[in-house]
Amino acid sequence: QRGHDVTMLQLISAEEQQLPFVGQIELDDLETGARQIVDAGAIADSYESAMQAFLERSRLHALRDGLDYALITTNTPPEQTLRDYLLRRSRREAAGYARAPRHA
Repeated sequence: QRGHDVTMLQLISAEEQQLPFVGQIELDDLETGARQIVDAGAIADSYESAMQAFLERSRLHALRDGLDYALITTNTPPEQTLRDYLLRRSRREAAGYARAPRHA
């Protein structure tokens, strides 16, 4: 941070939060290039749990490091999302919200 006001805006699509597929689907691992066919219904609950855990870890790490954090979805127009975020932040600051101190 070094005296700067830093915010982590995490952008995610609705499809990433909740697996919208049914039946057999082919998934590509973007890191390894591996492909796998899975039953979407069979993995939906564990996928959604893992995604929620990931989002919570991201939020907690941002707050731990003294960053403001907002989760943004792609199904809302960017100008509305930014406006809503800035209004929420302004209300928090007006109410005396203080960001968490940065830990070494």
